[in-house]
Amino acid sequence: MHETSLADVSGKWVIAAVTRDYCDVWHVVQGPEREVMHLHRPDEGAEHHHVRQAQEHHGHRSDAGSSEYYKYVAAVLAAASEIMLVGHGSGKSSIVEEFAEYFSKHLPNEYKLVTEIRHVNLPALSGGELIQLAHGWKKEQMEFGV
Repeated sequence: MHETSLADVSGKWVIAAVTRDYCDVWHVVQGPEREVMHLHRPDEGAEHHHVRQAQEHHGHRSDAGSSEYYKYVAAVLAAASEIMLVGHGSGKSSIVEEFAEYFSKHLPNEYKLVTEIRHVNLPALSGGELIQLAHGWKKEQMEFGV
């Protein structure tokens, strides 16, 4: 179901980029050592990507497997010490918002670890850039008491 080089997120500050088909999780640290976990949606190969895109563009997104995917990602993230969620898009196309809603409803105690939810241009950002953003958001939180 997943490929990973980050064996465990227990006690780590992580940033998770949630998309419809996968979730990339980075350990937020200073310096070049950035571990990444790549979690695939369980039904990723079940549908052809171009068919899914066409359906989404016409408001007929297939949500088959979303619950299992969200359950899996939430269970992995629940062991972290702090979670920052990022996603691409907004409104109905915001998978990160949909995931956050699932996470808060099904694992409310673990959801308290989520300190930030942001919408970013995921295709344009590297993991290192997301980690830099996470540090900036943490600085804002500390300065403004958010």
